[in-house]
Amino acid sequence: MSENSILIVDCLEGALADFYYERMAAFAPEGWSAPRLRAMSGEFPADVPTWLREQGARAAIIGGSLHSPLDSDLWIRGLEEFARGFADAGLPALAICFGHEVLASALGGALARRDEHTVASREVRISAPDDPLFYGLGPTTRQLVAHEVMVSAPPPGFDIIASTGDCPVQAMKMRGAPVYGVQFHPEVGPGVDEFDPDWAVVSDADFAAAEGAAVMRNFAAIAAGG
Repeated sequence: MSENSILIVDCLEGALADFYYERMAAFAPEGWSAPRLRAMSGEFPADVPTWLREQGARAAIIGGSLHSPLDSDLWIRGLEEFARGFADAGLPALAICFGHEVLASALGGALARRDEHTVASREVRISAPDDPLFYGLGPTTRQLVAHEVMVSAPPPGFDIIASTGDCPVQAMKMRGAPVYGVQFHPEVGPGVDEFDPDWAVVSDADFAAAEGAAVMRNFAAIAAGG
């Protein structure tokens, strides 16, 4: 890794994984590299904080998946260990959807399975409008969601910073550290339905109205210290 890098933790496979990796890497701070850790390989460092220092990683994004932390796959348990180590390091992190759920389950939060798999545009209520992750947004933000599992209670030491009526923890933040989890998908964009047909139910207008890119840019600024 370069001296300044934002680690992309990829939790998918194939062309869909490449699509999401490229979307997330595109929001890296200017001049930073975006190395890729393929979580489904199950290969994680034993001492995460030391490994991160050795690699020069200054932040991470943990992406979504077609799996759930409620599944029994060994790589998911390994990712939970990695998430605990990353949280201990106190570096900026943005965990998205499945990553958000993994972060919560790894640190003692609670998960719940929803009645249905929801793919939609949602008006998300921001309860921490001064948080830098939501810089430039209003009291609500239009975001895209795709999930059937959700965080029903954040881990100890985390605050809920955004919610919807059908999902109480749309976003959470660790107290005293820029470690975030978001249930919504700020990284997604037009063209995703070519790789994941579930997204075909979202209209072009909803994609255009979504403010996920603002959240991704804000996180990049947090990672860069600005």
